[in-house]
Amino acid sequence: MTDDIGDISMVSPLHLLAAAALFIPPAAPNDSAESSRRMNALPHSHSAFSIVDSMAITVRGVPRGFSFTDKDSGWFYGETNSEARNAWHGWFINGRKVLSDYRLHVDGSPLKRDSSTVVRVFPHMLERRYSNGIIEEFFLPDRCDEFLLRIVFPDEAPHEVAIQPLFDSQIPDLRSRIHFADGILFVDRASQIGMNESSSSGPGARGSSPGWIALGASGIARFAPNDSGLSMPPGNPYQALPPLVGKGTGHIEIAVAAGWTKEESASRVREGVVSFHSLLDAKRSRLDDLFARSDASFPYRPELERALRWARVSIDALIMNQRGIGIFAGLPWFDNYWGRDTFISLPGATLVTGDFSTARAVLRDYARFQERDSASSNYGRIPNQVTPLSISYNTADATPWFVISLAEYVRRSGDTALARDLYAVVVRAMKGTLRHHSDPSGFLTHGNAETWMDAVGPDGPWSPRGNRAVDIQWLWYEQMSSSAAIARLLGDSAHDAAWTELAGKLRSNFLRHFVDTKAGGLYDHLKPDGTPSRDLRPNQMFALPLLREDIAAGVTRTVVGKLTYPYGVASLWQGDPNFHPYHHEEQAYVPDAAYHNGTVWLWLAGTVIDGLVTFGREDLAAQLIEWMVHDICDRGAVGTLSELLDALPRPGRSETALSGTFSQAWSLAEFIRVMYEDFFGVHPDLLHRRIDFAPHLTEAMEDVTFTMPVAGGTITFTKHGNSWFITSGARERLDVHFSLRSAAWGQLQLDGIAPLPAGGKLVLETRRSGVSVNGKLIRSLQKRRIAADLSNLTFAVPASSRDFPSLRGPSYPILSLDDVKKVDPSARVLWDASDPARDDTGSSGYRYPLNPVFQPGILDVTHCRIASDSSNLYVELQFRDLVNPGWHPEYGFQLTYVALAVDRGDQDGSRRVGMNAQYEFPLGFKFQRILYVGGGIRMDDAAGNAIAEYWPKAGDVRDPIGNAVEKSLTFSVPLKYIGESPTRWKFAVLVGAQDDHGGAGLGEFRTVSDTPTEWTGGGKKNPSLPNVYDVLTE
Repeated sequence: MTDDIGDISMVSPLHLLAAAALFIPPAAPNDSAESSRRMNALPHSHSAFSIVDSMAITVRGVPRGFSFTDKDSGWFYGETNSEARNAWHGWFINGRKVLSDYRLHVDGSPLKRDSSTVVRVFPHMLERRYSNGIIEEFFLPDRCDEFLLRIVFPDEAPHEVAIQPLFDSQIPDLRSRIHFADGILFVDRASQIGMNESSSSGPGARGSSPGWIALGASGIARFAPNDSGLSMPPGNPYQALPPLVGKGTGHIEIAVAAGWTKEESASRVREGVVSFHSLLDAKRSRLDDLFARSDASFPYRPELERALRWARVSIDALIMNQRGIGIFAGLPWFDNYWGRDTFISLPGATLVTGDFSTARAVLRDYARFQERDSASSNYGRIPNQVTPLSISYNTADATPWFVISLAEYVRRSGDTALARDLYAVVVRAMKGTLRHHSDPSGFLTHGNAETWMDAVGPDGPWSPRGNRAVDIQWLWYEQMSSSAAIARLLGDSAHDAAWTELAGKLRSNFLRHFVDTKAGGLYDHLKPDGTPSRDLRPNQMFALPLLREDIAAGVTRTVVGKLTYPYGVASLWQGDPNFHPYHHEEQAYVPDAAYHNGTVWLWLAGTVIDGLVTFGREDLAAQLIEWMVHDICDRGAVGTLSELLDALPRPGRSETALSGTFSQAWSLAEFIRVMYEDFFGVHPDLLHRRIDFAPHLTEAMEDVTFTMPVAGGTITFTKHGNSWFITSGARERLDVHFSLRSAAWGQLQLDGIAPLPAGGKLVLETRRSGVSVNGKLIRSLQKRRIAADLSNLTFAVPASSRDFPSLRGPSYPILSLDDVKKVDPSARVLWDASDPARDDTGSSGYRYPLNPVFQPGILDVTHCRIASDSSNLYVELQFRDLVNPGWHPEYGFQLTYVALAVDRGDQDGSRRVGMNAQYEFPLGFKFQRILYVGGGIRMDDAAGNAIAEYWPKAGDVRDPIGNAVEKSLTFSVPLKYIGESPTRWKFAVLVGAQDDHGGAGLGEFRTVSDTPTEWTGGGKKNPSLPNVYDVLTE
């Protein structure tokens, strides 16, 4: 064994075993040999047909994103035909980046991904076929903290493959952190990310992430630290390690593993190299099992069939085991559990396809995080967010979504045991809301940002909806009704009666206060003073179950006709003065300003489709589905749905741009849910041994076959012509409560009940004269007519004009990069001051937030130099450290926030600093101008009015104001916005943590509390103390 940094070749028992186990015998040199080699590029150790193998999506030319998860806490996001291009590309474990990418060389020549002739993405793996005949395979095994590669050569000659891990942050003392032993290359990143092997860090430690990376290869492995031919090209943003080189014939397997210790990472590498085939087969088999349980086949609509299967695979990839079983809200930045997202997603992710074991685990594990402190105002709440490091309860809707999901799970599965186990959670949820969040009318009250429209900026919520939102009242009604149903099931008649009565009171008051008779819809929310908000938003669609049919029809007509485009549902009417047509418009507003103020949210299509199907407009509903099919199959990240779309197409474009997360749980889940619940129309109710069956297929969806697990077996539904063939594999008899429509009946639908014996068959045929059951015409069917006529309803037409107030920008000047990066070495120095290091402890021993991105020293200013000439003020700030997580590379840094106050000596001025600083200068210093520096620069006057602002653009990455490597901020501002006679001025610098509330833009001082959390500092003894860690004054 050796740790020498040298050119070492070694054949270890690991590599001999791998070479023997994975060697592909050479084939005869003919056409069948090439065919055999191509077949060997994909393992086929299993003999059964694999649906997963048939689902490949091919990408040529323009790169598309792809992603895989390990079903634990790890995931990889990359591009098919390109190296990593932004900070969110790479391999992440437990919310922390392990590496950015990798680079491959074969026999000294790089495998350039842009030269690959074809890329195929499967649900379980990615395959790149290069123009030189080489094939690369990539996948993440389940729950292994590693990724595996296989390089297949075009001949049987020996070849060398070099792999270089790429990092987007510099690793200090690189040579001392690299070790090569027993054929494995180790990278020690533990101390760099604040870990050591003797600490409590490990896979069970909250928030921990592995600090060791190991690389191994089959065949003969060597380490080539001095191979100059593998250096990174100029301008490459990544730091590359010296390569590990493997040599083999036919193919080479490579494992890249992470571990909390060196030994753990080595063990994973050894296992990965030897077990490439079995690990890949295991992942494929697990995914094939999804379709063995439940699947849908559209013989004449293969693209719909493929999209539905991919949606199921992609939502399955987001069901993780980070803190118990849960659902990641979305990748890349929502790689943790959100209560509302989880339980909005649960039906589509698990219930409609019969995955009750996963649904049970999600419900049980999330229930553990309920607030149980009866003295807390959050008592009974289900968390808004659960991360590896923190739990937060700042939402009104996670709790009702949880209770509704529990009731739906029990109804579909018949699992009364879980209802009994979690009944205490249901009772606490009711008690907490009634005690702390209910008004005399029975409405649920909440804060301005406690609904799903929760974006917040420095001036407060971007879409304030306090304190009684329409969707929250529907959720509260459903929570009470679901709680009462569970109480009834468990024999708790007192709570059943009380909660049922409260639900009735709420519904009555809802109809009195929320119906807007003039506009033909519902008010979006009631304000604290009782006045209604007339903002036209889609949230009213959720409340259709509370309404009479005529009011529900009016709501549907309004939301579809004014807010719904063929490609999705806008979050705000385009006629509203606050409408933002694009999510990102750098020189007009920050993204969060548009987040819920126009942007299309894909998950909202679900509730609109529910309404359209209710009123017989499945043709319009199908158009929304078609756009989602297009997004899954043809654009964006392969096989998934994004969080957002721009509300309107850019000029000259035919499609709106994708935005937000590249893979969003509730977007996928709602697509799946409406296919099963609305179009297939199947609703099992095992508590009452029945299946409600109300299909709404369009002509394009005819001749479908789908299967669902029900009552310990599988039931198959097949539509052919005018007949439904239902075949039961269930273990008991079920009654099918059907509700069928036919074009021959107009607005009429016929309802009836037919028995489906265990193992039996049922044929339902729609005829002009009615419905036949097993060939016999049924005369005693109940007839129902859809009274509301929405036959003339059409989607909203995207506005052709782009003269929206939001695009005009602010009334004050917006500065360019050239304005803020002026340089004058001869400028006169006005102030040159140093500040002691390690004094960033605020007023009372402040501590940084717990998330490791808040590296020690980023809030510790150590030097300030200010100079001026006749035109500009020049500022240089030095810190003990700065970080650049890469979320916004155009800033050059993040998470540090600065206020630079300028006292010009005027009689008037202010001592009170804004932007959540909670800081007041002592007597003798008052500012007339103050510069806030975070995700940009803003100059305010003493009254807090903006005078000018710099908004970084993507192209500003060429010369950002921050430099994390040099730990400095350097910028200039035009003197005309500050004043004259700078030689008389005094200055003061305040430093705190930046908080842009998860969006972008300037941000504000991050709040400091008594106890630190993942994103909040701690150590504050009094809430009124400043949110400032360091101060530098004259």
